[in-house]
Amino acid sequence: MNLEDSYKQQDSEFLQEFVEEAKEHLDNIEMKILEMERDINNKETINSIFRSIHTIKGLAGFVAQELIETISHKTENILASIRKGELQSSKKIVDLVLLSVDFIRTICNDIDIQENKDFLKEVEKHIEYTEKFKDSSPKIGDILKEKIGISEEEIEEMVEKQKSDYQGMRLGEIVVKENKATAKEVIDILRSQEEQEENIEPVSGITG
Repeated sequence: MNLEDSYKQQDSEFLQEFVEEAKEHLDNIEMKILEMERDINNKETINSIFRSIHTIKGLAGFVAQELIETISHKTENILASIRKGELQSSKKIVDLVLLSVDFIRTICNDIDIQENKDFLKEVEKHIEYTEKFKDSSPKIGDILKEKIGISEEEIEEMVEKQKSDYQGMRLGEIVVKENKATAKEVIDILRSQEEQEENIEPVSGITG
């Protein structure tokens, strides 16, 4: 075996290892999504899904699977916003994550499908919708400023505390803890965010 063939074999082995590990993480995400159906705001469940999609993104970059890396990255951004308390977990987000899983699994099952133009168009629509969802979704911090009058400086201060004093807590919870708003006011804000997200229509060809 010459050196070029040796490199090709090594790349093939790396890719196979990636596919196997990615599928394990996809299985984990799907099981955790089922848990989210029962408790959509469970932090540990959301963290587990985030870790799996983050790992898939990193592995995909290592084996030069750019499409999987992009899908994972866009999905990870949505989950990161939930973890930070910027977005409220919702059924639309569950559907979005599941669709990401479906696309990634389809590629893992048939790497060559990335040469299929129709498939690529559907993936592009999904990526576009994911970006639109994150950019168009109302942020809790913005609603807090608008509805309750909390200043930008106070929001930034609480976000910093989220990294130290209040690790694992969401922004809405910290606001109540800091006596910046009542629990009822925060609940009303979260419901308002959900209502506004319902108005974000999926891109044509994407269901959710």
